[in-house]
Amino acid sequence: EFSTLGKKLTEKLDILDTKVVDISAEIGTLRRRVNDLETTAGFQSDEVTQLRRALEQERRERVRANLVAERYSMKSDVIVRGLTWNKNEDSVQVFRDFVSRELNLREPTPLVAVHRLSRPTQARPNPPMLARLVNFHQRNAILRAGRKLRRGDNGFVVHEHLPRPLQEARGKLVPDRDAEMSKAKDNR
Repeated sequence: EFSTLGKKLTEKLDILDTKVVDISAEIGTLRRRVNDLETTAGFQSDEVTQLRRALEQERRERVRANLVAERYSMKSDVIVRGLTWNKNEDSVQVFRDFVSRELNLREPTPLVAVHRLSRPTQARPNPPMLARLVNFHQRNAILRAGRKLRRGDNGFVVHEHLPRPLQEARGKLVPDRDAEMSKAKDNR
């Protein structure tokens, strides 16, 4: 009886040993496949990272090109703040009067277009005026003369027309530009 029991146990152990060997071989195969998949995933991850970098670089270049184009299209523009709004105003005449009276520029200013940038509101009763000039040199003369105006003295400000991202970037560089300019003039 013990011998038959011993034979049965030996047979069962042999069967279990065979199964363990088969399972070990299968685990080895699975480990190799997992390793291969991890290697492939690593390559793909690197590839995805490179593609993301290239896409971000392309996006930056596109944004820069758009800004350059937008800035170029605004290059001949001047914005004037502080001009009193009138419902029946002739924007061209208002701008020309401002240039001759306040900036003391007597030459006639060739213009492409002049208009207000928005409608008046309670918060902003005198919206800024945009003037597109034909002559770039005339634009520079207006900007130079406009820089001599002090905001506190007469309420006028003359500046170049810039795309919003450039305006925001300049605002971050010098948060309170008017105060800084006043300080610089006081220190002279």
